[in-house]
Amino acid sequence: MTMPMNLHPQYIVDENGKKTSVVLSIEEFNTLIEQTEQSQNLAHFSSQVIDGLNSPILEQSHKEIFQELKNKYA
Repeated sequence: MTMPMNLHPQYIVDENGKKTSVVLSIEEFNTLIEQTEQSQNLAHFSSQVIDGLNSPILEQSHKEIFQELKNKYA
């Protein structure tokens, strides 16, 4: 599960005041990337489960699955 984060963006605007770019601190950027990767991993895991009984992940024992999740996210 991703935790909400408090971003502090700084906007770069053109001569008309239209936002053209955004600047984040390295820490905020890295946290955002990590959360995106975790979301993608969870989406992939979810799609494997939805694939049904033919999914390779369902051939693993519960202990192996929980150990894999612990290794990835703990």
